Amino acid sequence: HIAAVYLDSSDVGSVRYSLMEEDEVIEPDAVAPNARPVQIYLQYLGYHADRTDEYFSPASSEALKQFQLDYGLDANGKIDQKTLDELLEATGLRLNETRDTEDAWLQAVNQLMNQ
Repeated sequence: HIAAVYLDSSDVGSVRYSLMEEDEVIEPDAVAPNARPVQIYLQYLGYHADRTDEYFSPASSEALKQFQLDYGLDANGKIDQKTLDELLEATGLRLNETRDTEDAWLQAVNQLMNQ
């Protein structure tokens, strides 16, 4: 049983990643710097990655497969630049939606307090 991990949007926005070589692929059960941001992005998007470090676990690979299926990518559970790009785009969209929702909520609270 894996406990849910709460990730603050500021944590997600501060994660660093590096561009991958055109033919570079990170396989499950490997250690790589880009495994950390991929797993953090997956968790933020609601997928069940079980780690947030540089070890790309088999469970996180399964979570990545589901993301790849959902976004029309080759669902192989491996990290490549195309998958990383799609994760970055999906994460950026979610961060913007969250920010918009938080802004609207703050505006509503301010209006109520100023009445």
